[in-house]
Amino acid sequence: MKEIRIGLIGTPNSGKSTIFNKLTGTYQIVGNWPGKTVETVERAVKFKDRTFLLIDFPGTQTLTPTSMEEEIAREYMIENRPDVIIQVASAIDLERSIYLSLELIELGVPIVIALNQFDEAIKQGFEINVGKLSEILGVPVIPTVAIKGEGVNKLVEKAFDLAHSKSKGNIIITYEDIMPQINNIMGIIKEFLPDRYPLEWFALELFEEDSWVTKRIAELDAEKRLKDFLEKEKASIEKSIGMHPSLLIVNKRRSIAKRIANEVIKIKPASRSKFIETLDSLSTSSYGYPLLAIVMVTVFVATLGLGLLVRDMISYLFFELSSYFAFSLTNSLLSAILSGVQLSLLVGLSFIIPVVFLFHFFFSLLEDSGYLPRAAFLIDKAMRKIGLNGKAFIPLLLGYGCSVPACVSCRILEGDKPRFVTAVMISLIPCASRMIIIYGLIAVYIGIITALAIYLFNLFIVLLIGTIVGRSVDLRCESTGLIMVLPPYRVPLIKNALRKTWSRAKDFVYLAMPIIIIGTIFLKILEIAGIMGHLNTLFDPLFVGMFGLPGYVLSFLLFGAIRKEFALVFLMTTLNGNPLSYLSPIQIIVFTLITLFYIPCVATTVTLIRELRLRKTLMIIGINLLIAIIIGFSASVILPLFG
Repeated sequence: MKEIRIGLIGTPNSGKSTIFNKLTGTYQIVGNWPGKTVETVERAVKFKDRTFLLIDFPGTQTLTPTSMEEEIAREYMIENRPDVIIQVASAIDLERSIYLSLELIELGVPIVIALNQFDEAIKQGFEINVGKLSEILGVPVIPTVAIKGEGVNKLVEKAFDLAHSKSKGNIIITYEDIMPQINNIMGIIKEFLPDRYPLEWFALELFEEDSWVTKRIAELDAEKRLKDFLEKEKASIEKSIGMHPSLLIVNKRRSIAKRIANEVIKIKPASRSKFIETLDSLSTSSYGYPLLAIVMVTVFVATLGLGLLVRDMISYLFFELSSYFAFSLTNSLLSAILSGVQLSLLVGLSFIIPVVFLFHFFFSLLEDSGYLPRAAFLIDKAMRKIGLNGKAFIPLLLGYGCSVPACVSCRILEGDKPRFVTAVMISLIPCASRMIIIYGLIAVYIGIITALAIYLFNLFIVLLIGTIVGRSVDLRCESTGLIMVLPPYRVPLIKNALRKTWSRAKDFVYLAMPIIIIGTIFLKILEIAGIMGHLNTLFDPLFVGMFGLPGYVLSFLLFGAIRKEFALVFLMTTLNGNPLSYLSPIQIIVFTLITLFYIPCVATTVTLIRELRLRKTLMIIGINLLIAIIIGFSASVILPLFG
């Protein structure tokens, strides 16, 4: 029996990824902004006694693409058409979702609508006649509350029924003002158009001047015959109606979507928390900027403060257990290996894991609460001063967790210049790994105030370099900016936040810890062999002369190129867990600053090569190195003046 292929599509913030998670048992990071998903994701799903392939499309506002993620969704849907589409519609933003429903019906795809966030709609006073909506569109409509799993099983069962019946929506959208011209175009293209492309939909997209459809026409070698005739028909429409056909088509769909929404929705007065109303007003007004600063500082201080507390507890337990199981080895090599394993475990468990988990946990709480989209709304103006639009904030925001998905999400930006400038800024953003370095060296050994100052300095450098690079490439903000629906504020579920935290932080446990243990043993062996001493002698003139640092720190920086936090780990393990015995506070600050800004980690570099190609990646690496050298040298000269 042929495997059923079910597509999952919806507008951003509709709960699409939450339904994907419920069905697959895997964990797609759920976000409240457009561009979070920029690729299709396929998973085999076992549902009761049946198996099907679930395809998660990027968040999509319309099938006439205005962004790369929408292009990906539409092209995949046409060229690899699923048997049925589950459209996740937001019950609190129904009109926009109905617009997408109309486009899917025009495309001729069997769809079932998941009317998600149904509980939130009720809270806001929306009374939706689900049966009437289903009758008007001619497709099944299932109310769901994805975050609780309500209605999801019924949704899949209905999708299975639809996949076998091949039933499609029965609402007919008539463009009576331009129907003769549409028929004329259909008469020409039906001669050469492959069956997989719906005839009327293809003609409509030609009038909407869709770039992908135009490209298909060129590939079919029909452009010459069609182009002049199409321009003639467009001119005829503009002359008789006084409106471009693309605008007429969009307005027609919008008016139908609005009419349907008005028919099926009744709005009742709903009581809303005064606190939520005040918070919503504050977070999107000019007062939102100091609020954003307070939120960022709070997350930073809470992460580091709790991290120090957890570190002390873990260190105490570790040393108690180590003394209990202590034994001596006469072989210096075996003793070095044991010491390396102990130190790497101590540093990993007490310095790194607490910060990684705490940072991602607080970030997840902010994400699920609905605050981060409001932060994106605020930062739109700042992005425009650099020459970027509000969409650029999405990759930058993702960069606080990890630079790799942030670089991938640069695809949502239009044009090579905005992508390049945003990628440069991402390479400098204080991600979780940089946070670990600030915590492990500065907060622990210098103080939280100094750590906060370095964190804010890092952010200042990101904005400064973004502005300089933006002006150097003549970057101008020309696009429409960030378009999204702000989700309602919600109380985040701790369970979901913990799942997100584990999903984002588990790589450190599974991948980084083994590398740390092996690398530490390797460095201990080098130390016994005297190679570390030779490194010190070889690179002392360079590092002492430029940065006032001993030559052996080069080995830590080399490991830090693999993952940023490795620079901290191997410094700690090589210096026996007490850097202040070997380095002065000023040297620790200088080393931290260099580590923050020098070359991106290997994973980020590989991603940059894939997304921007080698030449631009080398430029970004060069910019990072130059910044690290200038800041490291300046700090080594200026800081001693202040004692």
